[in-house]
Amino acid sequence: MNLRRALGVFVLNETGHQGQDHIRPLHWYSACRLVVEGGFHPDEITPRPPFRIEQFRGQQNILVYDPSFAGGGE
Repeated sequence: MNLRRALGVFVLNETGHQGQDHIRPLHWYSACRLVVEGGFHPDEITPRPPFRIEQFRGQQNILVYDPSFAGGGE
């Protein structure tokens, strides 16, 4: 999910203002950015972004993209 696509769904809101479908892509994008740029642990963010943390050489944490770790929620 990129920002252009998330904002496109939000602004166009083809499903109507009563549903939640127009805001979910923006939540998803924001959650991913909080992990990648903000340094938050993926387990602390909802909806859960598709990343996992691996320890590198026992000291350094590495962020790894893994779609199987993604989760929903609001």
